[in-house]
Amino acid sequence: MNEYLMNSEALVNEGQSLLSRKVGVTEDKLGESEMALMDRGLGNNLLMIQSQLRAQLKYPILNI
Repeated sequence: MNEYLMNSEALVNEGQSLLSRKVGVTEDKLGESEMALMDRGLGNNLLMIQSQLRAQLKYPILNI
């Protein structure tokens, strides 16, 4: 199960990369936007959203 959870992080990163390319945003620009949000004091909001999405991905696996 630990291996799956580690792989799920890779899948999340891969999905984020795929979505950014699909909407025409480079990975560098995506990283810059995350940094801009953190600079504006919205880093906790960003981390909370990411944590909730990861939990939704992992929840079905942990409850087998």
